[in-house]
Parts: sequence; C-alpha cells; structure tokens
Amino acid sequence: MNNFLSLVKVEFLSQFGLNKILHSKKSKRLSGLSGLCFFVLLMIAAIAFLGYTYADIFALVLAPTDSIKKLLPVMIAISCLLSFMLSFYTSANVLYGYKDYDLLMSMPIKQSVIVLSKLTFIYVFDLIFALLVVIPSMVVYAGYAAINIGFVLSVLVMAIFSPLLPTALSLFLGALIALISSRFRKKNIAQIILYLFVFIVCFASGFLTGAEMIDPTVMIGKIYFIFPWAVKGLDDAVFLLLYIGANLLPFIIISVVCALTYKKMNTLITAKKRAKEFKLKSYGGKTQFGALLNKEIKSLFSNATYTLNALIGPIFGIVGAIAFAIIIRTSIGGYVGEILVFFPAIFAFMFMLAPLTNCSISLEGSAYWIVKTAPISANRFICAKLMVNVIFSVAPAFVAGLVSTIIIGAPYYEVILITFIAVSIAMLGGGVGLMLNLLFPSMNWDNPIKAVKQSLSVFLCILVAMLFAVGLFVIGFFVPLALIYNLLIILGVVLIFNALVYGFIIIKGEKLLSKI
Repeated sequence: MNNFLSLVKVEFLSQFGLNKILHSKKSKRLSGLSGLCFFVLLMIAAIAFLGYTYADIFALVLAPTDSIKKLLPVMIAISCLLSFMLSFYTSANVLYGYKDYDLLMSMPIKQSVIVLSKLTFIYVFDLIFALLVVIPSMVVYAGYAAINIGFVLSVLVMAIFSPLLPTALSLFLGALIALISSRFRKKNIAQIILYLFVFIVCFASGFLTGAEMIDPTVMIGKIYFIFPWAVKGLDDAVFLLLYIGANLLPFIIISVVCALTYKKMNTLITAKKRAKEFKLKSYGGKTQFGALLNKEIKSLFSNATYTLNALIGPIFGIVGAIAFAIIIRTSIGGYVGEILVFFPAIFAFMFMLAPLTNCSISLEGSAYWIVKTAPISANRFICAKLMVNVIFSVAPAFVAGLVSTIIIGAPYYEVILITFIAVSIAMLGGGVGLMLNLLFPSMNWDNPIKAVKQSLSVFLCILVAMLFAVGLFVIGFFVPLALIYNLLIILGVVLIFNALVYGFIIIKGEKLLSKI
C-alpha cells in the first residue's frame, strides 16, 4: 500500500510542474504555487460553468417533452464521452513507454502496483471532470423538478463509477492500436489511420440515427450503450447495480490483463523498426518560408497524438456539419432557415477546440534554440505556423460551410454567409491557439503529450472554444431578429475577435518569441 500511495503521489506531483515548483527557491516556489492554484481554480470554475451552461441548454430541450429526468444521465454520459474522446489516444502513453519505466522496473515494486497507480491517476482526473459536470447539472435539474437524498446519492454513485468504463476502453483501444502500429515501419502513419478508424466506428452510430437525432437522448443512447440503465437506475436499485457492474467489470478485467502482460507489452510497444536503407532527408525548400512550412507539416505528422489532436476537429467538422445537414433535410423534408443558427456554434466547437497552433511552439521544445539562432525573422516563423492552420483547418471549414448549406437547401446569400462565418471561425481558432501558446509556452517536457494535451495554452484554448460556441448559440437562438441579421451579427463578432487576436500577434508576437 505504501508503494502504491507513493507512486500515485509522484504521478500527481509530476503534473503541471508541481514537483519542480516545490523544489525551487522560496521566492519562485511561492509565485509558482500561487500561479498553479490560480490555474487549477480557473479550470474548476470553467468546467463547472460549462457543465451548468450545457445542462441548462439540454434542460430547455428535454423539459417540453417531459424528459427532464433524463438530464442528469445525459450529462453523465456526455462527461464519459468527452473523457473518452480526450484521453483514449493518450492513456496508453501514460501506462506504456513513459520516461521512468526502466527506473520503476528496477525497483522492488510489483507490476500490479505500478499498473494500478497509473490507472488510478487516469481515473482520478476523469472523476474530477465528471463531478464538475454533474454537480452543476444537479443545480439546473433542481430548477425543474424536486430532488431528494436518495436521488442525489444515486446520481453521485453513477458519477463516481462512470469514469471506469471510458478509462478501461480508452486504455484497451490505445494499447491495441499502439501494439498493432508497432509492427509497421511507418509507425506514426499507422497509428493515425487506426485512431481515425476507431473514432469513425465509435461515433458513426450517433450520426446514423436518422430523424431520431432531433432527440439528443436517442443519439447519446446509440453511442453510450449503458445510458438506458443510467436512466432507470435513478428509480430502480437493480438497474443502478447493473450500471455499476457495467463500469466496474471492464475496469477490473483490463487492470488484471495489463498487470499480467505489462513487461511484454512495454517491450512490443516501445520497440522501433529500422529502415533497411536509411537516407537523411532535409526540410529544405526553394524559399525560407517554404522550408519552414515544410518543417511544420512534417512535424504535424511526426507525432500521432499531435496529428489526431489537430485534425479530429476539422475532420469531424466536415463530417458532422454534412451529416447534420442531411439529417435535418431528410427529417424535415424541406428548408427551414432557423436551423442555420446552429451551424456557427458547431463550427466554433469543432474548429476552435484544438487548433494545431495551440501547442506548435511548445513542441519545438529543447530544439527551439535552432530556430531562434537561425537567420529567420519572427514574422516568417509565425506565418508558417498560421499557414499550416490555413491548410488543415481553414480549408476544411470552407468545405464544411459550403457543402452543408447547399445540402440543407439554403439560398445562395446564406450559403456565402455561413461559409464566410465558418472560414472566419477557423481563422480565429488558429489565431487564438497561437496567441495563447505565445503567452503560455511549455517548452520543458519529457513527453510530447504534455505539450499537446496538458499545457496551459491547450486548456485555455478549449475553454475559449466552448465559451465562444455557447456565445454564438445564444446570439443566433435568443436574439429576437431575423435570421439574416443574426448571422450578420455573428459574422461581425467573429471578425472583431479576429482583428483583436491577429493585431495582438502582429504587435506582440516577435517580443513574446524573443522571451521564450
């Protein structure tokens, strides 16, 4: 037990540079701890606020159909799905191939204890996220229906056990993909293809619900297969136990399998294949900017986590917008202009949540001195990173906006307007990501996952995207004006934010880069 607690403690101390802060000088320690506390409090407040806001939106949809009792199971399911989406291609990296593997395995510590400490670390983060979503949702629910102690306890029990299933599934799929891809010489490309395949398979059922997608609980039920047990578990102890078992049993099985195969899996996953005839390739180009752009594109596809984190949003932005348009067109049977108010919020969520610029500077890491000492202007360095965003985010946004509005049957001026909004939002996402990464770079990492998934700039970018999506939805849905005026207001808001963000980058970018 002492070994287990010590390992869990080390895992948490290694996050956010806490261990480094605690062992620094007193003056730096106090400032570092205060900054970390502010960051943690900001993160807690932001997640709780978003949980409350999205619960309120779902309540408005569910209340008129007397389905308000499904609100809390819906929010629990959403927290599980988001945890799965955000962690399934990083959880395997937490358990396998980490920096201190050789050190830990040389110590007199059982494999099962090491595995359990790693899984506990993943579970606790998912549990905190789930509680921060569910507890504010209970406040929203209390405004629509009466609650009692038994109801609250049932919800909390479900929230406590709910992260176990996504943790188990994310670890299983992540480890399986890492194992399969390790057999290929082009390991990163194989991982990217396999991860995209899993994403498409997991969420295709949600987009294939047809007209039923109008009811959000139907779509969630298609994806989160134990959702009906969660709904019935609020009143029936048998279904509550079934829900607990459906979460607990896979977690136990995965834990046992990981403990028994830990050494062998680490060896297989971390093994590298060498090309028979290795040839050194350069990042050269005809121009300095071309060489920088070539470097950025190769960097994007050199790490599967970075690639997926950057491309999942644009890919599902196109797929989601087109699928949404097809479903609405087939279910309603004609063009209904009011449905267009949902598109800006969808684009904001998809194209601003994880732009590749939010960690592109951090990923330079310890090699940043090469770029810094080279005869390269800061403006060219920044423009190269923004150009990659144009290629892999702005271009897909153009396709998503254009094709989806044509499918839905919108008149030509609304097609142009929605397309322009989509492109502007994608441009804003890239600008916000780069601005936040300039302000909060994370250069000292031992694993690129920390820069891609756990840095402050990444978290703040997610927060901005969610808040911006809610703001655009409120403008489009609640401002009592004609559709065309609401869309023009949304476009004006996006363009103003673009001007502010890119103005900041132009004025402060070079100075901020010089300080890194």
